[in-house]
Amino acid sequence: MIRDQDLNLALLRASLGTSAQHDPALARLRFSLPSGPLRPLLPSLANNALTSSTSHSASSTSGQSFDLFVSHLLGTPLNLTYNVIWPLDLFLHPADLNAYAGLYSYLSALRKTHVRVHSCWTSLSNAQRARRRWTGLGEGGTAEDLELRSKSLRCGWGIVRDMEWFLDTLLGYLMTDVIDVEFRKLKELLVLQVPAAVDVLQEPRLSAAAPTSKP
Repeated sequence: MIRDQDLNLALLRASLGTSAQHDPALARLRFSLPSGPLRPLLPSLANNALTSSTSHSASSTSGQSFDLFVSHLLGTPLNLTYNVIWPLDLFLHPADLNAYAGLYSYLSALRKTHVRVHSCWTSLSNAQRARRRWTGLGEGGTAEDLELRSKSLRCGWGIVRDMEWFLDTLLGYLMTDVIDVEFRKLKELLVLQVPAAVDVLQEPRLSAAAPTSKP
């Protein structure tokens, strides 16, 4: 059984040895399973939860929805929530948090697909090495078998190679050219705007505290 507490513990363990280990904001991140605990050893319950989540996602596609990839990581809806504190709650609303959770689900789905494609590449390599133990440098069989197997191998390796390149390029673009660049822009704007806002707020206090000159 996989519960919310197990996912949150996995998040804390994943932060060990990284810059997020001592970040106080990490304590405000929480995973939640809206459909309840996940039971991988009970396929009937897992299938029922997956069916209900699929129907829910299909019914919500008519409006603005961020639930397209929430079931991709574990096979059941998984949400990443953030406990917003003041002053972020003044301009960061639940709808914005849902949008960020949808982006996280999309990036997690991309990463999981990338890992599975890499595992497929590894499986193809291991299978080919195991076959070479019995066939040597050749493929074995007749000339027709050799041609068919060569075509199948080229097709399989080509598909996996193209998918690996596409996912590498897409993830690199999103992480570097989109997320990192926009985050740096946000930090620069905050550095420029926050001191100006503090000065504006302090001006009335300073003027009120200043002594008035008597005629």
